[in-house]
Amino acid sequence: MKEVPVWGIDCYTRRMIELSIADAVDPPELYNDEHVREFIERRINCAINAQPVDKAHNLTNALNYLLLNDGLNLSSKELAYTKAVLKVINEIGISDNFRIHPKGTGVICTKDDGIAPEEFVCEYLGELYPPYRWCERIDVIKQAQEKYSLKPSLPDFYNILLERPRQDPEGYGILFVDASMKSNVGSTINHSCNPNCSSSIVSRNGKLSIALTSKRRIFYGEEITHDYHCITNSEVEWAAAICLCGMSDCRGSFLYYAAEEDLQQILEKNCGPLWRFAALLRSCSEQPLTPSDKEILDRHGMKSAALSKNPATWIKKFVAYNLRFVEFERQALPMKLLRPKEGKDSDYDYETADQVARNVMEQRLQSLTCCFSMVNRVFDIQKDKVSVMIPIYIIIIIIAINQGNNRTT
Repeated sequence: MKEVPVWGIDCYTRRMIELSIADAVDPPELYNDEHVREFIERRINCAINAQPVDKAHNLTNALNYLLLNDGLNLSSKELAYTKAVLKVINEIGISDNFRIHPKGTGVICTKDDGIAPEEFVCEYLGELYPPYRWCERIDVIKQAQEKYSLKPSLPDFYNILLERPRQDPEGYGILFVDASMKSNVGSTINHSCNPNCSSSIVSRNGKLSIALTSKRRIFYGEEITHDYHCITNSEVEWAAAICLCGMSDCRGSFLYYAAEEDLQQILEKNCGPLWRFAALLRSCSEQPLTPSDKEILDRHGMKSAALSKNPATWIKKFVAYNLRFVEFERQALPMKLLRPKEGKDSDYDYETADQVARNVMEQRLQSLTCCFSMVNRVFDIQKDKVSVMIPIYIIIIIIAINQGNNRTT
């Protein structure tokens, strides 16, 4: 693998290439949707990134590279596709119709025979932050950006979440892996809507790590990619996050967009502020944990990693109340998303709605874990003032959970 400047095409340019081949390929019967898809993803994308930096922005250079490089072993159909696109470019021009955009630094496969499927590519390395410390860091950065007018239009994506497995003796937990200052090649692997790599949590010598593994064969010269799987509620942020992966199923943005009212409808109807205060009051009673409480905590791995080593009974009961709602929402949300809205059919199919509901559930669990990371941090600082500070802690919990449940990026 090698880190290099990389370039990509947006959905408009891709569509122009497809139309050019459909209109100008000779003979016309050579056109085939599947072969055109492979030609763009396997040949054109690689040819663009094979150009010097000063030539990569011009699609003509990539097409001529395909025609003149005998070592690529292009088929007769691929040669016909290349000539068809060049013909259309000569007729209508290139500047506004076939734009190529810089993507920054990326990672290219330099292995002659490529990378085989299910092969380890690299680890994702960075500095580890517990949730409370990560939130403090983000707050300080935001304050500095606002003070000096440096706030970017899009968030940085030099971090990834490491989730402890629920089956671990210490249970579920999260750590933020920040690669902005200390990292390896994994932090420069770019997004794709149809990536050739996936990330997973692995254990080696008793330590957890994030591993990137190939999903299919990665060819020589192909950019190594993975899906960011990030969701935003901001339509402005979503529209600015233009994806340049060039894949046939490109979503147009490297962020998933979900309107907040769609994802929050079960929460707003069934779990408002009064419900949360009531749950806190019930949790603060002297009633012991019920078998149902213990079962749901165990099912989601809510143990010492998420709740501290010796959490108070009221904390465990309150988490159990929230987990019951999370499970209810997981079951109810898909049906809500599939219902017509304002006289229009839903934009979701069942598979997509079910996946969105699962993502929401995972985000709720992450928010709950972040919340109690912050609350336990306050407990640690105020050990000698716990009895005096209890009302303040309750307010902190309500605020933290409200913020967490409304955060989907």
